[in-house]
Amino acid sequence: MKSWKQWPYWLRGGVIGGGVALLTIIATPVFCSSPNIVCVFFEIPILPIYPLLALLFPFFDSFSLELHHSYFSFFSTVVMISWFIVGSILGALIGYIKKSPPKRAL
Repeated sequence: MKSWKQWPYWLRGGVIGGGVALLTIIATPVFCSSPNIVCVFFEIPILPIYPLLALLFPFFDSFSLELHHSYFSFFSTVVMISWFIVGSILGALIGYIKKSPPKRAL
């Protein structure tokens, strides 16, 4: 297997994006057993897809950002895939910028 340095930038970005989402999904039930200010930081990865979920799924509680427990795995998967895609796009952009030749002044 190739080392981290040999991975393409889009894959590195996707792994970082998905990893951050996974960590917040794991940490949310641990630190947010009761509503407090710490919960706001763990809900940040949810915010980009929150309007879409609120429109598509009527069981989504739009006032408290809470999801019924039976849909938690589906919701977690959607969040992780979304952030993997966002990270991949950002990684591809960084790779494109790093590969482009420097412009010479005339």
